[in-house]
Amino acid sequence: MSWHFTQLTNNFKAHTIIIKEYNLIREEVKHMNLDYETELKTKTKDFFDKLAVSYDNSRTNALSKVFYNDIIRRILDLKPETLLDVGCGDGSMLALLSHQDIALYGIDLSKKMIAAAQKKLVSNAEVCVGDTSYLPYADNSFDLIVCSAVLHYIPRPKSALKEFKRVLTPSGTLILGIPTAPIKMAGLSKIQFDWNHPKVHLYNRKKLEALLRSISFSPYHWTKPNYRSIIVSATVTK
Repeated sequence: MSWHFTQLTNNFKAHTIIIKEYNLIREEVKHMNLDYETELKTKTKDFFDKLAVSYDNSRTNALSKVFYNDIIRRILDLKPETLLDVGCGDGSMLALLSHQDIALYGIDLSKKMIAAAQKKLVSNAEVCVGDTSYLPYADNSFDLIVCSAVLHYIPRPKSALKEFKRVLTPSGTLILGIPTAPIKMAGLSKIQFDWNHPKVHLYNRKKLEALLRSISFSPYHWTKPNYRSIIVSATVTK
C-alpha cells in the first residue's frame, strides 16, 4: 500500500509540471471581468516572452523535447515539401530540420520566442508572430503541420484545428504532440487543478480523437513517448 501511494505521489508531482504554467496564467486572469479568451492569449504571450531568455534550460523546454524524436521520424517518413510548425517557440524543432529539403515555416504568439527563433534558424525557415485563430497563410499552403506541446494552451481548439485544416493541402497531414492526464490521476487533478475548467484542454486519447473527428480529421499512428504524453498523426477526411 505504501509503495503504491509513493508511486502515485511521484507521478502526481511530475504531472504538475505540464500544467503549472497554464494555471499560473489562468489564476492571473480568472478574477478579471474581461474577455477570457483575449486575456488568456495575452497572458500566455507574456509568460513565454518572459521565459524566452531562459527557455533552453527551462522545464517547459524539457517537456517539449519529449516529443521531438518521434515527430522528426514522422516528418522524414512523410517527406513534405512545405511544413508549418505551430507554436514553434525558439525554433528548436525547425532547426533540427534545417538540413532537409523542406520549405520551413513557424508561427508563435510570443514575439521574444520568434526573435530567438530568427537567431537560431537558417535561410530556409521563415517564422512570424501570429495567432492560431487567424493563420496568416493562404488555403492549401502546407503539406504538413506540426503542433507540439501547444494545443493545451489554445482557448478554442476547434477554431485552431479548423485553421489547420484550411491551410493544409487536401492530402496534407497534421501531427499533434500533447500532454495528457493519466487515468489514475484524473480524480486528484480535478480537485487540485479544476480539471473540468472550460479553458483547460488536457486530453486523453478518446477525447482527442473525438475532437479531431469533429473537425473532419482522421487520426492514425498513436504513440506515447511517456505515460503523460500522446503523439498522433491525422489526415483530412475525404
